[in-house]
Amino acid sequence: MGESLAKTELFLFTANFFRHFQVLPVDPLHPPSSEKIGGFIVKHQHYNCRIIVRTKKEF
Repeated sequence: MGESLAKTELFLFTANFFRHFQVLPVDPLHPPSSEKIGGFIVKHQHYNCRIIVRTKKEF
């Protein structure tokens, strides 16, 4: 029961976050690289983003 509740809470938090905010690249003309860094764990390169509050019209 605890795990399913935690997953539900995480989903609701994430959905509400993306409902109220836009996540955009810092420079729209140069989006983050999709190249992966190899090693024990394959991951993407670090990048910066900007978070903007959505207006009521965008809901």
